[in-house]
Amino acid sequence: MHISDIIKRLIPYITHLGALGYWVASIATILETIPIVGLLVPGSTIVLIFGALSAAGYYDFWQLFMFAVPSAILGDYINYRLGKKYGQSWIKNEKWFLKKSHLEKGKRFFDSYGARSLSIGRLIPGLKETFPFIAGSMNTKQSKFLFWDSLGAIAWGFEFLLAGYIFGSSIHLAKVWLGHLTALVAIVFFLFLILYALKLFFVRYGSEIINFQKSIWNSIKTNPDVKKLTERHPKFFSFLKSRLTTKQFSGLPLTILSLIFLYTIFLFTETILEVTHKGILFKFDLMLANLVYYFRNATMVKVMLFITMFGSKLTVTILTIAITSIFILYRKKRYILPLLVSIIGSTATTWSIKFIMHRPRPLQAYYHAIGFSFPSGHATIAVAFYGFLSFIAVMELKSLKSRFNAILTGLALIILIGASRLYLDVHYFSDVWAGYLIGTIWLVVAIGIYEYLKYQKPVSEINTTKKAKYISYTIAIISLTTCFALAANFNPKPIKQKQQHLIPTNNVLSIFKNNYMKYTTTILGEREEPINLIIIAKNDNELKKDIRLAGWYFAKKLSFESIKKSIIALIYNKPYNRAPVSPDFWDYRVQNFGIEKLIKGDSIRLRHHGRIWKTPYTIEGNKIYVATVSFDTKLNWIIHKISPNIDKEREYFFRSLMSKHLIVKYKKIQFVKPFIGYNFYGNKFFTDGKAYIIWLK
Repeated sequence: MHISDIIKRLIPYITHLGALGYWVASIATILETIPIVGLLVPGSTIVLIFGALSAAGYYDFWQLFMFAVPSAILGDYINYRLGKKYGQSWIKNEKWFLKKSHLEKGKRFFDSYGARSLSIGRLIPGLKETFPFIAGSMNTKQSKFLFWDSLGAIAWGFEFLLAGYIFGSSIHLAKVWLGHLTALVAIVFFLFLILYALKLFFVRYGSEIINFQKSIWNSIKTNPDVKKLTERHPKFFSFLKSRLTTKQFSGLPLTILSLIFLYTIFLFTETILEVTHKGILFKFDLMLANLVYYFRNATMVKVMLFITMFGSKLTVTILTIAITSIFILYRKKRYILPLLVSIIGSTATTWSIKFIMHRPRPLQAYYHAIGFSFPSGHATIAVAFYGFLSFIAVMELKSLKSRFNAILTGLALIILIGASRLYLDVHYFSDVWAGYLIGTIWLVVAIGIYEYLKYQKPVSEINTTKKAKYISYTIAIISLTTCFALAANFNPKPIKQKQQHLIPTNNVLSIFKNNYMKYTTTILGEREEPINLIIIAKNDNELKKDIRLAGWYFAKKLSFESIKKSIIALIYNKPYNRAPVSPDFWDYRVQNFGIEKLIKGDSIRLRHHGRIWKTPYTIEGNKIYVATVSFDTKLNWIIHKISPNIDKEREYFFRSLMSKHLIVKYKKIQFVKPFIGYNFYGNKFFTDGKAYIIWLK
């Protein structure tokens, strides 16, 4: 069973809880604040999930807020009362996980931040579960506790509910307007924001949180009840201890690396199966490649050509030689072997799989790239090379802030290199994803080698001479300048897109080889509105000419310029009859033309609109096109809501052509069965399943 299938099965159970869901969030919030239990119940995570569900319309945001915040205050108050009644005696006798040092640390934290520490503690994982208890044990005044804790609970409610809501709504908006390409960008951007926020947070409070968590862990280990349990099951706990010890490589380091390695192998196997069996990922590949081609522009191509060079063999070779030389100068030779293993191993694996899979490059590739498509060598080396450099930076840098910056920089470069391969259409999405996974596998191996060598022979600090430093700076400047020059001058000859090969047919309906081709689809291949117009015209120019004569306009492609004009039209409530039409798919392809017709004197909020796709088929020397039309009734943010009666719009389009005497002949047929459905935007529609076959003049 695929992970996506598991998620799909779980979501209905969550969303069908109905009003009970509010109580689930409430109970989880209370339990999270109870001593001991709070360390096991992920209440904040549950609230975050419900916040995301509220963005999808399953729950009301403010009702969730009204349930979660009072529950958080109530849970904290119970915790506070327990601390007031039992705190001193439990701490004195060091019951459960509590120790005298906790009280001392709590006092120091209060002394550092004053009464506001009660609000701050409410936002910190590990502290929020124990702070109310410690506050009670310190005989903090009840009114003061409730005041500051309430402020913290309100901030906590906004922190997790709003984060979930923004995450859910941002993905939905992006998915609706620009498809899953922008959804992916939104997710990546959101992850960067989270990482950056974590960096700021841990830089400020990191040491205190780590020390506090260590004291809790030490308390659990020395707890009498835990000791009794370990004595009852000595073999199991001995095995567990050997897996979690940090004193030897075969302990925690090997455990973590092995789990990551095995999980990445599992994901890579799943990816290969999806591609070879032409599953949903395969369909997504084709549609995303067409979508990227639809949006491609000259300026972004230049940017992406520059970025993609940093994943090329030449650039990585130059940088590897330079970095290896610097390691020798700085006497850090222990990094050289793991780095070379990561680079050589990942490259050899990639080319071996390319040879086995034999997958051709996308047809829309911007330039001719050597070799097969699956997996992406650039994506592989991005993780294997820049990922290991980030690891080295984390090992060498002292401050937490610098380490976070190194991770963010490495992650950004890896994502950008992968994105450049997609934008230039030299790889499919699954190629890049598989490349990331192979790179991760070899990165884990490289880190494993480094950690093993470190445990075998710990390395002491070695002072570097000034001469070695100056030479290393020179090497770094020369190598980076060379790489930037190569990237700036990388300008491969674009591939001329081949003209569509035309296939003559005697029967218009024969072009619909299967039922799937009778419908438009989402980028994931989910069925949407059926094709309701089949148009036969001499060529593109004649088609455009006739549709313009009928009073329709051809929409501009989505671009910064067209979006800017659309926003201005919305603000000033003015018409813009060439506003872009969001992309949709038929036969894995984005529409070739968007058409629209505004209501007289109105803005772009109300409009007739449609999408037209070219087909590779001709009949009696004329080209065959397929189309869908619908009516936009209003605009919610940047998303148009369509009228559910799409058949009415089909008739309107037909009459607009007839009124101008542009139709030579036509036929109305039962194309699909009548049905009620939803489009990608969540708009409900119904149809009788009929379609017009129209011969234009």
